[in-house]
Amino acid sequence: MKEIVAGVDIGGTNTVLGLVDRTGRVLAEKNLNTTDYPEINDFVEALVLAINELLSGGAGYKLLGIGIGAPNANYHKGTIELAPNLAWKGIVPLADLIRKELMCRSS
Repeated sequence: MKEIVAGVDIGGTNTVLGLVDRTGRVLAEKNLNTTDYPEINDFVEALVLAINELLSGGAGYKLLGIGIGAPNANYHKGTIELAPNLAWKGIVPLADLIRKELMCRSS
């Protein structure tokens, strides 16, 4: 089983995600239009679905983790805080939302 991670770059207009192996080789990638998801829960659902689609495209991938870059991200809390270029206002508990969505989809 090939161990990989998912990398996600959330921007104000575009989100890019990909699967990367231990050597840094990008195995698969996909884009989402960030602006298509004015509600954070809809974005998280689409993001997890996109990651799962990429995982299903490869044989024997084992997802070890997900790294996310986002505007005004707080690494210590797993949140996006008051990002001026995103539709999601306030403090968004992104890590918790993604964790919850991943658990719902795996059961």
